[in-house]
Amino acid sequence: MKYLVDFNIPVPSIRNDIEIFTFTGQSGDQQLYLNCPHGYTDALTLPANLGPLIELLNGLNSITVIMARINETTLLRIQPEGLALFLKDLDDLGYLQTPTFYRIKEDIQRFQSSRIRPAICAGGAYPHSMRELSEYLDGIMRISPEQEIPARGIIAPHIDLRVGSTAYAPAYNAISRSEADLFVIFATSHYANYDLFIPTAKDFETPLGIVETDRELLNAVRASYPFELTSNDIAHKPEHSIELELIFLQHCFARRKFTILPILVTSFQPFIQQGILPNEHPQVKEFAASIRNVVKLSGRNAVYISSGDLAHIGRKFGDQFDAEPILPTLQNEDTVLLNSLAACDHNEFYRNIAEVNDKWKICGLSPNYMMLETLRPERGEFLYYEQWNEQEQKSAVSYGSLAFY
Repeated sequence: MKYLVDFNIPVPSIRNDIEIFTFTGQSGDQQLYLNCPHGYTDALTLPANLGPLIELLNGLNSITVIMARINETTLLRIQPEGLALFLKDLDDLGYLQTPTFYRIKEDIQRFQSSRIRPAICAGGAYPHSMRELSEYLDGIMRISPEQEIPARGIIAPHIDLRVGSTAYAPAYNAISRSEADLFVIFATSHYANYDLFIPTAKDFETPLGIVETDRELLNAVRASYPFELTSNDIAHKPEHSIELELIFLQHCFARRKFTILPILVTSFQPFIQQGILPNEHPQVKEFAASIRNVVKLSGRNAVYISSGDLAHIGRKFGDQFDAEPILPTLQNEDTVLLNSLAACDHNEFYRNIAEVNDKWKICGLSPNYMMLETLRPERGEFLYYEQWNEQEQKSAVSYGSLAFY
């Protein structure tokens, strides 16, 4: 990357397939949204005043030229070293037309051609070896007792087990005696937003073995759903929200064969902006109905799982305030949400979030909603709540677990 050393060498162009548009952020400021329609790179949000800079990334201009034009025509004051770091970040993310992007693209194409989604959290969020992971999960599950009557559905977190393991035990002990042979998993899509629902036909690999995806049921859902259901499953490659549930399912049901229906659910922010309930949108209503009907016709014994945390606040998540002073207020706000979930009122859960434009950044909004819309339980039970106060980052994440019958 000679252009980062010699500021007179033209900078590579931004990829011509990148979609760029502006939108109004939660705080009312204008922002740029950069999106790769093929899912090769994660979506990127930038301040709108960087728009003129992005336009100059046409493969013809050097850092020196870009800096001069920006300083002449905008209020931005850019130093060459800062601009070089910004361009390096864009290149590392795969936004520039460079060898870096082609390496990323090849890696993704290998993933797309594989029938197995490999573990990405092993050795990080949880131990890498089968023996160590089994012992680790044993210790977690002993935190709470097994429930006599197994739940039909649960909400579980996907927080890093190193900081939030205690929240998993109540959820999975609520289903550990279940006779289920199918687990329908709705999970947050953190890194991709190219379709409302993103399933995968891939099996999932963890240190505990392979979890099979029920391709027959997935194909039946595709056939019955009256809208196109994407076959682009690249969103699953970097996503941890399903994997962290699977190790508990493998641990709890190690002696039984089961399959999964893994579905990532993307942001419900468009519904908030439109001022509608999600189930007033035909895709949401029909997708829940398709899964419900396909599972019923199959005769399978299914448990429904939502993988979703609650709030994400503080500096790490783009807020202009420290998280710690807000934590008591956040707990009160979270309690309202948890009560609406325990009452099986997913529309009230959604309304409470939409009324404040999701200012707490509830990443479990869409999977929690879809799980309840699909399962339609008769009653719910609150199990656990916790906050992770990441003091060094002046940020916090809240999460909890519930069971449904």
